[in-house]
Amino acid sequence: MMKKVTALSIMSLLTFSLIPASSAFELNLPLEDQIEMYNQVELTSMDEAALMNTKNSIESTSYSPDFNNDHTLYAGTTNGTYINASTEPNFYQDSGMPVNLKSGPFTIEFGANYDSEGIAVAYNNESIYMVYSKGTSWSAVDVQVDEQILQAWPGPGFASTQYVYFTTPSGLYRQSIQTNFIELLVENDADGEVVDFTYAPSTTVDSIFYVAKGSTVMKTENFGSTWFEHDIGAEIKELVGIDDEVDNHGELAVIYGAKGLSRATNAFDFYSLNLPSGVDELYSVKQVQNGKEQDMIINTNQGIYTTYDDGSSWANITYDEIDDYSKVTDVFGALEAAKVTIFLVRDGILYRDLQSLGNLEPFMNGISSEDSYAPEGSIESYNILDLHEMSFDPNYTVDQAILLVDADAQEQTINYFMTADGENWEEVTPNEAHIFENQGTDLRWRIEMSTDDSSKSPIIYAVAMDFGFDEGQMPPEDGLCEGFTDVEAQDPLCPALSYVKEQGIFEGYPDGTFKPNQAINRAETVKVIVEGFDVPQLADPATNLGFSDVILGEWYMKYLATAQAEGIIEGYPDGTFKPEQTVNYVELIKIFFETADVTLTPAPAGSQWYQKYLDYAEDNDYLVYQILDSGMKRGDVATLFYEHSMK
Repeated sequence: MMKKVTALSIMSLLTFSLIPASSAFELNLPLEDQIEMYNQVELTSMDEAALMNTKNSIESTSYSPDFNNDHTLYAGTTNGTYINASTEPNFYQDSGMPVNLKSGPFTIEFGANYDSEGIAVAYNNESIYMVYSKGTSWSAVDVQVDEQILQAWPGPGFASTQYVYFTTPSGLYRQSIQTNFIELLVENDADGEVVDFTYAPSTTVDSIFYVAKGSTVMKTENFGSTWFEHDIGAEIKELVGIDDEVDNHGELAVIYGAKGLSRATNAFDFYSLNLPSGVDELYSVKQVQNGKEQDMIINTNQGIYTTYDDGSSWANITYDEIDDYSKVTDVFGALEAAKVTIFLVRDGILYRDLQSLGNLEPFMNGISSEDSYAPEGSIESYNILDLHEMSFDPNYTVDQAILLVDADAQEQTINYFMTADGENWEEVTPNEAHIFENQGTDLRWRIEMSTDDSSKSPIIYAVAMDFGFDEGQMPPEDGLCEGFTDVEAQDPLCPALSYVKEQGIFEGYPDGTFKPNQAINRAETVKVIVEGFDVPQLADPATNLGFSDVILGEWYMKYLATAQAEGIIEGYPDGTFKPEQTVNYVELIKIFFETADVTLTPAPAGSQWYQKYLDYAEDNDYLVYQILDSGMKRGDVATLFYEHSMK
């Protein structure tokens, strides 16, 4: 065990204000002034010190089919569903909106001809509401099945048909708004489940819509009385209705597999589209609003692309702020003055890029409320050590900290937490020293707040951290790991080498090297197994133990005598031990796990002799070689012991 001492104490003087000016937990960050005041933190940008504020995280966004004209956008946030109907952010909740929508996130699906009929559906897992007159009036749908609602949509041409469609774990239903009569149109069965259904956003043909079930696209032209089917050949992820300017029957885009994209004409003829070079994953497809039928926008692992010619050519748009486009949960494009303006949601925030210039700006990040405060919220810091741009020896971890807080609970609840390893949160008392049960180098604080009185909000004026390190082994002046001349202190292997050297399992070579990439031989193996598992050692036997190729009095003889007596290792049928022969990966894990006396599950009949050892290694997150008969490296054997010590 490493000795725990406070080797370093640094004030993390980043202070943050939470002010009750408009809503609970709204974050105000005058960071420039505060950092300048304390002059103890060097940051390359303000973004590094920004906090993650989850008070109004966006969970869904919906855009009207006539967005370029009416600018209708719905945002389903953790604190309610909001409407924006202007070119700039001006989110509000209509006075006629049901209480459920005002307090929780709902998804909105717009009906066909929304621009003239003003019909939409708002739904979550429990409820469906019909939205009339472009959101100025609402009514609840008396859903006739007691199941979780997965997706809902007003039927094609709702103004005349009065049907609402929705899916549950049972399949696709249609229910009459006037009579509540309900029928199961497509049932989930052994052939697949309904994963999506759609129709063209402004189709004038009331009865046409599409359903995705497993790998099959289904089309009906008479509300489901008869169906046409097309097997796409892979599991379908999403259907996207496409406006057809020719006859308004609507076309279709189909996303399937990892990156498959097909189009279907209104005659139900399918053709595949070629994606840009380098795209390995396709996350979403949308039609560009007010564009032509061929105008689309896609989100991929290589960024966002637009096309104006049905995929014959693509224009790539990437953002420095985004390193993983799979975390972009929604992408939408609207044609304005011959240029596409892009909206996207990332980390619960809605961003806008005017005219696709590659400049993201927050469009919706928090909602003001004049009436009440949010009932709960949380704030979490980034890694404090990263903010200090600190780097240190891998053995050098945070072991204790004090969370310094200036706050006014306003007769409400505030709870405080810290983590040193970035995973295990430990509740702390502000302004008192806290010793971490789980040490590490990912130091963060989190504050959780709640209010029973919506007229009051807890306020955090300032937060700071005073933290200390477990000295362990201070970074050596020579920059080497444990003095080994061929391994640097910053090498990821160093913690394992420190452990095996401290435990006396490995010592290194007389020339000061460890040789981590050198394969271990049989003589070294018996030594490290005996030392690593504290097997009671026998004295040098002064005999060859029946092996014709060993050297009497050699350093490994006492370990070999011990390993032979304990049944850890055997010789070969020809009477040799072969002390210099390399031990491969599966041979070593067999010896290791047998000596460790772990519980091994028998492998299926007919498996290789080593299968149960390999299964145990994989199931318990031990190092696994891709080439099983490769000689096992000394550094990897050290890692094996180190991993085992932490199980």
